[in-house]
Amino acid sequence: EGGVQHAAASRHGQGQGYETQHTEQLESPPPVPVPNVSVTERETTREVSYASEHPYVAEVLWQGIAKQAFPGAVAAWGMGAGAGEPSDARLALGTMTFESSLPVTADSLWDVASLTKAMATVPAVMLLHEEGAISLDAPVAKYVPEFAANGKGALTVRQLLTHTAGLKECFTADPAAFPEAKVTKLSAEPAPALLCSDAGGDGGHSTPSEQQAGQSQPERAADVGTDGDAATDASDTGPPLPDPEATRKRVLDSVMKAPPRYPPGHRSVYSDLSMIVIGIVIERCSGMSLERFCRERIFDPLGMLDTHFRKVKAGHGPPPAPSIRVVPTEVDTRRGRLLWGEVHDPTCYLMGGVAGHAGLFSTAADVGKFAKA
Repeated sequence: EGGVQHAAASRHGQGQGYETQHTEQLESPPPVPVPNVSVTERETTREVSYASEHPYVAEVLWQGIAKQAFPGAVAAWGMGAGAGEPSDARLALGTMTFESSLPVTADSLWDVASLTKAMATVPAVMLLHEEGAISLDAPVAKYVPEFAANGKGALTVRQLLTHTAGLKECFTADPAAFPEAKVTKLSAEPAPALLCSDAGGDGGHSTPSEQQAGQSQPERAADVGTDGDAATDASDTGPPLPDPEATRKRVLDSVMKAPPRYPPGHRSVYSDLSMIVIGIVIERCSGMSLERFCRERIFDPLGMLDTHFRKVKAGHGPPPAPSIRVVPTEVDTRRGRLLWGEVHDPTCYLMGGVAGHAGLFSTAADVGKFAKA
């Protein structure tokens, strides 16, 4: 198993283990000798030469960094789990942004976007199905009555899961109804913690505000406590909304009233709306919030302690700086800032950072744990 996560930016910085500030002149990358790169197993760490054992993985990442496809990446893959065999391998290269010298590490946290569907929403609904709480062929309106509006009363849970319900692809926020979604003037202020030139690569750095307060970053994402229902997996460090709960209700009201765009059952159209509704089905049938159900029934049992939603705070003003472990996603021209520790998906943002289609943050190692489950 493996994957490459990335953050978009504008120009090169220095990579971890590679000299990258001049790579824009390179027609093709040089050979990729990567001695002394740590490969983390479940209980032990060994040093391997990727040049001899896994040259392709390192070369693919190097090619991407050299071509400015992304400033940094983490690859993770399984190497067997028999007696005496290594288990999980991870390789981290590059930096948080092209402007930064802060390195991406094997423990960096990424906005995994639509992997939320695969890692949270679908397994959650299937757990409830196995327990008899949800029937896949029952009308969704059995569990969420308001979904029956505008001719959707017969649509089933299975149709939503298989993207054959005919719902439109995504939610479009009308700026008149959702002023929170309006285009904001792009801030010219850099993120100072990301521009540190002397930062190391152990993922344990703190932001300037945290240094001033004498507080260091938690070792694991799950150590970031919040409130009540989501005490370990939802960090209240996203951007503030005046009233996240009220905004979420308005989004859900629009989603529930939306008519099908296509004839149900006749074609497969990937739909965020379908998975948003499935998230509500999970909450209604479990009596728990989506984030709490996923934490208690999926993430904690699998040891995925770095996988969590990041909730949006109520209030006004710029978002506070998150852990340096979190990798920025992109400069968002609509929100007018670098998205760093806040969910990228605009609908999930309006829903407060927790939704069935997006919102999860995770590490390459945790994604690997889920893939092996």
